[in-house]
Amino acid sequence: MYKKLFILVLVIALLFWLKIFITYVPFYLLKQHEEFSQDQQDKYWSKLQSDHRWLIKSQLFPTPQFKENGGAYINNQILWVSSNGELIKPTVLILDLPEDVIDNLKSWGEGIGWVKHFNELSYEEIDLKWMTELLRYDHWNLNLDSPIEEYFESASNYPFSVPMPKLDLLLQFVKVRLMYGLSVNNTLRASKEIRHLAQLFSTTGYLSMEIAALKILKFEQIAHRYAKKNKLSLKGIRQWNPAQDDFLENARIALISLVDYVGFFTKPKYISQITKGVNEYIGLCAAIREAMLLAVASKPYLLTEIYGDDFYYTRYGQMDQLIAATSNVCIDDPLRDHWRKPINLKIPSFWKFPFTPKKPTNRAKWLAAYLFYSPQIDPYKINTSIDHKNVNILTEIINYFPLWLKKSLAEFAHYLGAESYISNSR
Repeated sequence: MYKKLFILVLVIALLFWLKIFITYVPFYLLKQHEEFSQDQQDKYWSKLQSDHRWLIKSQLFPTPQFKENGGAYINNQILWVSSNGELIKPTVLILDLPEDVIDNLKSWGEGIGWVKHFNELSYEEIDLKWMTELLRYDHWNLNLDSPIEEYFESASNYPFSVPMPKLDLLLQFVKVRLMYGLSVNNTLRASKEIRHLAQLFSTTGYLSMEIAALKILKFEQIAHRYAKKNKLSLKGIRQWNPAQDDFLENARIALISLVDYVGFFTKPKYISQITKGVNEYIGLCAAIREAMLLAVASKPYLLTEIYGDDFYYTRYGQMDQLIAATSNVCIDDPLRDHWRKPINLKIPSFWKFPFTPKKPTNRAKWLAAYLFYSPQIDPYKINTSIDHKNVNILTEIINYFPLWLKKSLAEFAHYLGAESYISNSR
């Protein structure tokens, strides 16, 4: 009797302790994020500046004039994907590839393998005219006349789970366009069209689209490398100069790293300097968008006694100045409206472990995924394994948990999209 009562009290005490532990994990991670981010800002400010000057000089991503919106033409023709992975089909026309073409491209792999099959596709079955049509446009607004606009029509929707174009399909189209260029001996035309598509990707203000733009340029490089290696007699091959690996890798790092210089955890001197020179950075709009997401997701935690009101409103003010300064250089984004809306400050309910709802709030899920997976690594160390000290510390703690509790936490982490820090604890 007493033994059972003792065990019951012990279990209740453990659950109470665990609830407290999990409740304070976000605060701890945000503090660690702030310290680590500011350390990286001091370390790489000069490198970031030089990389963005280099990107601007390359003119691969010219500043758009915002005169002709390609979204008005393309948004209702492509497939979109919701945050839960469901396909959203347009009402007008679906730009799609035949299933056998998609299967072949997948089987040929991501390396140089796909391009050597350029004579094996039936191009008459594939519509590529839309890429030519896009040459008329200087930017791509994803937010108008699109599933994103419909998503934000619901005031209850948080901005963390917006639908996005089905990027893998668009990237497969890029491969096909390059292969077609090789097959008809007109690679310069193909290069012009896919580079312009990459430029349109870079104007959307979404980081995932900008990273995809670099992937497009990588595909061009692969096609060019294959043509030179096999000494294909192509018209204008000497004038075909794709981006090289060092450019693509430095561009990727510079785009991702910029996020740490425009947010709540940026040192005031850096965010002030960027505010004064908004035209001196490639991908600034996308970086600000990512930073706004983190700020909105973190607000319930930052407006507590742990941080104090002064922290939130001071950082909000400096970010708001930067957002205002970029109003003429960034596409209108519904997130900017959400930025100024009052937000429910209740700590997300999924922290009430072990009574975890099966579907945590979008904000909670996004914040957990960000803090566990954000690039809090030395951004200029190429091809290094992630040294995420937050995850390492949590892993060490979890190692002391009994197996049944680890399994419960693994299920809990699955809801968050943060499985790795549990699975590393064996």
